[in-house]
Amino acid sequence: MLNEIMMELKNPNNSIIGVYGMGGVGKTKLVEQLAWQAEYNDRFFSVVAVATITRSPDLEKIQDQIAHPLGMKFDKEAKEGRAMQLRKRISNEKSILIILDDVWEKFDLTEVGIPFGEDHKGCKLVVTSRDRNVLNSKMDIQKEFRLEVLHDEDSWKLFEKMAGEVVKDFNIKPIAVEVAKLCAGLPLLIVTVAKALRKKHVSDWKDALNELKRFDQEGLHNKVYSTLELSYNFLESEELKLLFL
Repeated sequence: MLNEIMMELKNPNNSIIGVYGMGGVGKTKLVEQLAWQAEYNDRFFSVVAVATITRSPDLEKIQDQIAHPLGMKFDKEAKEGRAMQLRKRISNEKSILIILDDVWEKFDLTEVGIPFGEDHKGCKLVVTSRDRNVLNSKMDIQKEFRLEVLHDEDSWKLFEKMAGEVVKDFNIKPIAVEVAKLCAGLPLLIVTVAKALRKKHVSDWKDALNELKRFDQEGLHNKVYSTLELSYNFLESEELKLLFL
């Protein structure tokens, strides 16, 4: 999919590319890899900037995230002044890729200071969202990519790799297989749960399985957060837990 996205970004008729899929399916990881490939491997763009939008966008933080790889600092603190400076600086770049990750609703590019389309054909955008409708009706993307969940075989391979040797234990393996299936093919859940259980005893695996079965009655979006909470509770030290706060 990375190569397909890069091909569409090089298409002069495309300004905004969209990637969508449910929470935990790996959109953020995909665009991180895309940013690396675009900047260090493909080198089609002179600058690559990544900004995280979230459900409650922080305009100044987003502007700072885009400004950083451009090597710029804002002289004016007023919202309009910052947007004007950023727009001018981006316009000076012949080719720039801006990735806007985790967009929940219509996001005003002009308010941020991002020129695109006819205003700056060298500025290309990749936008990720859980909601396809956000991309098509509110962000006016020209090409979309859907990120699918993993199949059972690939899910188990990833789970086994992350959990380590413990899943080969005669008593744990059948439980581990069930746990992996309940992660619903979502890479974020698979990696998080497997790592949380890799040094645990059979009783802990059974507890985790029971909790996942309970979460399985919930919607998938709630399941992501519930499972992350479960994994958090399995962390062994308060110091490790602080890393998640």
